[in-house]
Amino acid sequence: MSDPPREDGGLAWYARPAAERSLREPGEEQPIFFAVSIAKLVVMCLCTLGLYQTYWFFKNFQLEADRAGRGRYAGPIVRAVFSVFLAYSLFTDIKRQGELAPGVLGQSELAQGPRLAAGWLALAWALLSISYRLPDPYWLISSFNFVALLPVQTVVNELNTKLSPGADRNEDFSGWELFACGFGVVLTALTLVGALVPDPFNTGLTGAIDARSRLDSVARAR
Repeated sequence: MSDPPREDGGLAWYARPAAERSLREPGEEQPIFFAVSIAKLVVMCLCTLGLYQTYWFFKNFQLEADRAGRGRYAGPIVRAVFSVFLAYSLFTDIKRQGELAPGVLGQSELAQGPRLAAGWLALAWALLSISYRLPDPYWLISSFNFVALLPVQTVVNELNTKLSPGADRNEDFSGWELFACGFGVVLTALTLVGALVPDPFNTGLTGAIDARSRLDSVARAR
Protein backbone atom coordinates (compact mmCIF):
# COMPACT_ATOMS: atom_id res chain seq x y z
CA MET A 1 0.00 0.00 0.00
CA SER A 2 1.41 3.37 -1.03
CA ASP A 3 1.75 6.33 1.27
CA PRO A 4 -0.75 9.18 0.82
CA PRO A 5 0.58 12.14 -1.18
CA ARG A 6 1.49 15.38 0.54
CA GLU A 7 0.19 18.74 -0.59
CA ASP A 8 3.53 19.47 -2.25
CA GLY A 9 3.24 16.32 -4.35
CA GLY A 10 5.80 14.30 -2.39
CA LEU A 11 5.30 11.17 -0.35
CA ALA A 12 4.40 11.25 3.31
CA TRP A 13 7.01 8.52 3.74
CA TYR A 14 9.71 11.18 3.46
CA ALA A 15 8.11 13.31 6.14
CA ARG A 16 8.05 10.67 8.87
CA PRO A 17 10.51 10.96 11.77
CA ALA A 18 13.69 9.01 11.21
CA ALA A 19 12.84 6.56 14.02
CA GLU A 20 9.56 5.66 12.28
CA ARG A 21 10.90 5.62 8.72
CA SER A 22 11.33 2.21 7.09
CA LEU A 23 12.26 0.78 3.70
CA ARG A 24 10.49 1.61 0.48
CA GLU A 25 7.78 -0.76 -0.55
CA PRO A 26 8.65 -3.53 -3.05
CA GLY A 27 8.39 -2.54 -6.69
CA GLU A 28 9.42 1.10 -6.44
CA GLU A 29 11.75 2.10 -9.25
CA GLN A 30 14.39 3.97 -7.25
CA PRO A 31 16.94 1.60 -5.66
CA ILE A 32 17.30 1.46 -1.89
CA PHE A 33 21.04 2.08 -2.19
CA PHE A 34 23.31 2.72 -5.16
CA ALA A 35 22.94 -0.07 -7.69
CA VAL A 36 26.00 -1.34 -9.56
CA SER A 37 27.13 -4.82 -10.51
CA ILE A 38 30.16 -6.20 -8.71
CA ALA A 39 32.08 -6.59 -11.98
CA LYS A 40 31.41 -2.99 -13.00
CA LEU A 41 32.30 -1.72 -9.52
CA VAL A 42 35.69 -3.45 -9.67
CA VAL A 43 36.47 -2.21 -13.18
CA MET A 44 35.44 1.39 -12.48
CA CYS A 45 37.36 1.55 -9.20
CA LEU A 46 40.52 0.19 -10.79
CA CYS A 47 40.32 2.43 -13.85
CA THR A 48 39.41 5.77 -12.25
CA LEU A 49 42.19 6.00 -9.64
CA GLY A 50 39.78 6.16 -6.71
CA LEU A 51 37.28 8.64 -8.16
CA TYR A 52 34.54 6.04 -8.56
CA GLN A 53 34.81 5.11 -4.89
CA THR A 54 34.00 8.71 -3.99
CA TYR A 55 31.11 8.68 -6.47
CA TRP A 56 29.87 5.41 -4.92
CA PHE A 57 29.74 6.99 -1.48
CA PHE A 58 28.10 10.13 -2.86
CA LYS A 59 25.27 8.19 -4.52
CA ASN A 60 24.61 6.15 -1.40
CA PHE A 61 24.63 9.21 0.86
CA GLN A 62 22.34 10.94 -1.63
CA LEU A 63 19.79 8.12 -1.41
CA GLU A 64 20.00 8.32 2.38
CA ALA A 65 19.37 12.07 2.16
CA ASP A 66 16.33 11.42 -0.03
CA ARG A 67 14.87 9.13 2.59
CA ALA A 68 15.53 11.69 5.32
CA GLY A 69 14.17 14.61 3.30
CA ARG A 70 17.51 16.43 3.34
CA GLY A 71 19.42 18.19 0.55
CA ARG A 72 20.59 15.94 -2.24
CA TYR A 73 23.96 17.55 -3.05
CA ALA A 74 25.83 19.60 -0.45
CA GLY A 75 25.54 17.13 2.42
CA PRO A 76 26.21 13.96 0.39
CA ILE A 77 29.20 15.57 -1.34
CA VAL A 78 30.79 16.56 1.97
CA ARG A 79 30.10 13.14 3.46
CA ALA A 80 31.58 11.40 0.42
CA VAL A 81 34.77 13.46 0.66
CA PHE A 82 35.12 12.40 4.31
CA SER A 83 34.10 8.79 3.68
CA VAL A 84 37.16 7.57 5.58
CA PHE A 85 35.42 8.75 8.76
CA LEU A 86 31.79 8.21 7.72
CA ALA A 87 31.91 4.83 6.00
CA TYR A 88 30.89 3.10 9.24
CA SER A 89 27.62 5.03 9.44
CA LEU A 90 26.75 4.06 5.86
CA PHE A 91 27.72 0.42 6.28
CA THR A 92 25.70 0.09 9.49
CA ASP A 93 22.68 1.67 7.78
CA ILE A 94 22.96 -0.86 4.95
CA LYS A 95 23.30 -3.64 7.51
CA ARG A 96 20.22 -2.37 9.38
CA GLN A 97 18.18 -2.22 6.19
CA GLY A 98 19.26 -5.77 5.38
CA GLU A 99 18.07 -6.91 8.78
CA LEU A 100 14.74 -5.12 8.25
CA ALA A 101 14.23 -6.75 4.87
CA PRO A 102 12.70 -10.01 6.21
CA GLY A 103 10.01 -7.97 7.99
CA VAL A 104 9.11 -6.30 4.70
CA LEU A 105 9.28 -9.33 2.43
CA GLY A 106 8.54 -12.24 4.73
CA GLN A 107 11.39 -14.64 3.94
CA SER A 108 14.63 -13.27 2.56
CA GLU A 109 17.98 -14.80 1.79
CA LEU A 110 19.48 -11.80 3.56
CA ALA A 111 18.33 -13.18 6.88
CA GLN A 112 19.92 -16.55 6.13
CA GLY A 113 23.23 -15.32 4.72
CA PRO A 114 26.34 -14.14 6.55
CA ARG A 115 26.04 -10.98 8.62
CA LEU A 116 27.64 -7.84 7.24
CA ALA A 117 30.74 -7.01 9.32
CA ALA A 118 30.19 -3.26 9.05
CA GLY A 119 32.81 -2.29 11.64
CA TRP A 120 35.62 -4.39 10.20
CA LEU A 121 34.81 -3.34 6.63
CA ALA A 122 34.79 0.34 7.61
CA LEU A 123 38.16 -0.12 9.34
CA ALA A 124 39.56 -1.89 6.28
CA TRP A 125 38.29 0.92 4.05
CA ALA A 126 39.91 3.57 6.24
CA LEU A 127 43.28 1.80 6.51
CA LEU A 128 43.48 1.01 2.81
CA SER A 129 42.47 4.56 1.91
CA ILE A 130 45.12 6.25 4.04
CA SER A 131 47.81 3.86 2.82
CA TYR A 132 48.42 6.29 -0.07
CA ARG A 133 50.89 8.00 2.29
CA LEU A 134 53.20 5.00 2.21
CA PRO A 135 56.47 5.30 0.24
CA ASP A 136 56.87 3.96 -3.30
CA PRO A 137 55.66 1.49 -4.35
CA TYR A 138 53.67 0.51 -1.25
CA TRP A 139 51.18 3.35 -1.64
CA LEU A 140 49.72 1.39 -4.53
CA ILE A 141 47.92 -0.68 -1.89
CA SER A 142 45.47 2.20 -1.57
CA SER A 143 44.26 1.46 -5.11
CA PHE A 144 42.57 -1.65 -3.76
CA ASN A 145 40.54 0.05 -1.03
CA PHE A 146 37.42 -0.83 -3.02
CA VAL A 147 37.81 -4.44 -1.84
CA ALA A 148 36.16 -3.34 1.41
CA LEU A 149 33.12 -2.18 -0.59
CA LEU A 150 32.45 -5.50 -2.34
CA PRO A 151 30.67 -7.29 0.55
CA VAL A 152 28.63 -4.13 1.14
CA GLN A 153 27.63 -3.92 -2.51
CA THR A 154 26.64 -7.58 -2.47
CA VAL A 155 24.10 -6.85 0.28
CA VAL A 156 22.99 -3.67 -1.52
CA ASN A 157 22.32 -5.58 -4.73
CA GLU A 158 20.32 -8.17 -2.81
CA LEU A 159 18.27 -5.43 -1.16
CA ASN A 160 17.62 -3.71 -4.46
CA THR A 161 16.61 -6.97 -6.12
CA LYS A 162 14.10 -7.74 -3.37
CA LEU A 163 12.70 -4.29 -2.71
CA SER A 164 13.10 -2.49 -6.06
CA PRO A 165 12.95 -5.21 -8.72
CA GLY A 166 12.12 -2.67 -11.41
CA ALA A 167 15.10 -0.40 -10.71
CA ASP A 168 18.08 -0.28 -13.06
CA ARG A 169 20.78 -2.73 -12.00
CA ASN A 170 23.55 -0.54 -13.52
CA GLU A 171 25.41 -3.41 -15.15
CA ASP A 172 26.29 -1.82 -18.49
CA PHE A 173 28.90 0.84 -19.22
CA SER A 174 27.84 4.20 -20.62
CA GLY A 175 29.93 6.11 -23.14
CA TRP A 176 31.29 8.44 -20.47
CA GLU A 177 32.18 5.48 -18.25
CA LEU A 178 34.06 3.79 -21.10
CA PHE A 179 35.90 7.04 -21.79
CA ALA A 180 36.77 7.36 -18.07
CA CYS A 181 38.02 3.77 -18.05
CA GLY A 182 40.24 4.31 -21.08
CA PHE A 183 41.63 7.56 -19.72
CA GLY A 184 42.13 5.98 -16.30
CA VAL A 185 43.98 3.00 -17.76
CA VAL A 186 46.48 5.34 -19.41
CA LEU A 187 46.98 7.31 -16.19
CA THR A 188 47.28 4.09 -14.17
CA ALA A 189 49.94 2.76 -16.55
CA LEU A 190 51.93 6.00 -16.33
CA THR A 191 51.60 5.95 -12.54
CA LEU A 192 52.84 2.38 -12.33
CA VAL A 193 55.79 3.17 -14.60
CA GLY A 194 56.69 6.16 -12.44
CA ALA A 195 56.42 4.16 -9.22
CA LEU A 196 58.12 0.92 -10.28
CA VAL A 197 60.62 1.88 -13.01
CA PRO A 198 63.62 3.91 -11.84
CA ASP A 199 64.25 7.22 -13.57
CA PRO A 200 67.40 6.73 -15.72
CA PHE A 201 68.36 10.41 -15.38
CA ASN A 202 68.17 10.34 -11.60
CA THR A 203 69.92 6.97 -11.51
CA GLY A 204 72.79 8.26 -13.66
CA LEU A 205 73.03 11.49 -11.69
CA THR A 206 73.13 9.60 -8.40
CA GLY A 207 75.82 7.29 -9.75
CA ALA A 208 77.93 10.23 -10.91
CA ILE A 209 77.62 11.93 -7.51
CA ASP A 210 78.62 8.71 -5.73
CA ALA A 211 81.61 8.26 -8.03
CA ARG A 212 82.75 11.86 -7.42
CA SER A 213 82.39 11.35 -3.66
CA ARG A 214 84.57 8.24 -3.81
CA LEU A 215 87.25 10.11 -5.80
CA ASP A 216 87.22 12.96 -3.28
CA SER A 217 87.60 10.46 -0.45
CA VAL A 218 90.58 8.83 -2.13
CA ALA A 219 92.17 12.23 -2.78
CA ARG A 220 91.76 13.26 0.85
CA ALA A 221 93.22 9.99 2.02
CA ARG A 222 96.39 10.65 0.03
